[in-house]
Amino acid sequence: ELEAIEAERRFRVGFEHAPIAMKLMSPSGRIIAANQAFATLTGHAQDDIVGRSWQEFVHPDDIEASFRIIAAIVSGQHGTSVRRRRYHRPDGSVADTLHHVTGVRDDDGQVVQVFSQIVDITETSRAEQRLRASEARLAAVLAAAPDGIVVMDEHGTIETFSQSAAEIFGLNSAEAVGVGIEMLLPTDWFDGNMGEVGRFLGSDDLGDGGRQRVTAQRADGSTFPLELSIAEAGVDGDHCFIGICRDVTDEEIALRRLSESEQRFRSLADAAPVGIFTTDADGLCTYTNPRWQEICGLTATEALGPGWSTALHPEDAAAILESWTATATDGRPFSESFRLLVEEQERWVHADASPAIVDGEAVAYVGVVDDITAERRANEAIAGAEERFRAAFEQAPIGIAKMRADGVLTSMNAAFVELLGLDGPLPTRLVDHAAESEVDLISTQLDGVLSGREDSCSFEHGVTTPDGVHRWL
Repeated sequence: ELEAIEAERRFRVGFEHAPIAMKLMSPSGRIIAANQAFATLTGHAQDDIVGRSWQEFVHPDDIEASFRIIAAIVSGQHGTSVRRRRYHRPDGSVADTLHHVTGVRDDDGQVVQVFSQIVDITETSRAEQRLRASEARLAAVLAAAPDGIVVMDEHGTIETFSQSAAEIFGLNSAEAVGVGIEMLLPTDWFDGNMGEVGRFLGSDDLGDGGRQRVTAQRADGSTFPLELSIAEAGVDGDHCFIGICRDVTDEEIALRRLSESEQRFRSLADAAPVGIFTTDADGLCTYTNPRWQEICGLTATEALGPGWSTALHPEDAAAILESWTATATDGRPFSESFRLLVEEQERWVHADASPAIVDGEAVAYVGVVDDITAERRANEAIAGAEERFRAAFEQAPIGIAKMRADGVLTSMNAAFVELLGLDGPLPTRLVDHAAESEVDLISTQLDGVLSGREDSCSFEHGVTTPDGVHRWL
């Protein structure tokens, strides 16, 4: 009896002070004893637990399954059960546990008590949930990423092969996982570049990763250009390497065609008789042809960026720069005539530029510049001559009139009007105020000049002014 009492005492001490939750139940499900760890787990006071049914503490969704397990243990169908069970607390929180249940038997083998040990695995469950969520997100990224994703161990063996990678290389994940990265690269390229690739896959000095263009191969043996970026990842010395790859075949074809197009443009522009220039979207010069450089007196290097503006005449510079800036800002065409100062000589030019539109936005400008100095000076000379003629015409002391080829007068100076003694509507024809007997003579003389048979004609005729004065002209 003393030994039994001592054993009971040791059990009670161990039961009460155990770091994991414990409880004893009767076969009917009433809690006989519960330690402090169980009270802490369930959020109840220890004295409030004894005498209550276990069902009051278990999460409602887990009661039915728990009832079946306890019934099987009490009936002797099972000796021990280990299951995950949830306990709900008074504050509304839920504890996720690992529930170990066994029967306590008497000398006849009958289950007289049910003993439970409960381990709180709430944090473990949350970590598992986070892990599952992280794996789900990773799976979604691998499935949706437009670039191929290849994960390798420190030896270059493929561990993960995304759907996009499968499409790029023409083989499925099952075929790629477990083999070396060299399967994706031609042998001759891999052997020649192993030092560079090894910098990522086997060296202690991995640098910061990087993007490079390599030649890759598909499952059918065909090769293609691949843009590859490799970065290290790992925890506690367990390294893996993530490769992001993109098939750039179409891009390289486009770049080659663009290069060819630019070469054709440069060839045509270099031979053009007018100045040609290009700028970026901000209006900064990116190219000038030889004729532009000749017109503006700058080298190709001097013209780059904002350098072209140094050729502007100081008196025109502010206005032209303001107009050009507004043009580049608004993405509209530019058309201006202005002056340059080339080797201290004034030079007039006319510039036209149009935006290159991509997706509704101006991404560059292409323009032409023409030297109009000679034309400008000729126009100025013509304007000066016309002004001088106009002054002489208006101020001449003799009568002067102009007429069309059909003899209709188009203009006359003041002296002409005065000589005719006009005081009213101006004459339409020269013969309007001639004597009737002189009309035929005048008409005959004028016809010779107006028809081109004669260079000039000269004749006399009389007019009578409205006040009765007769004059010979």
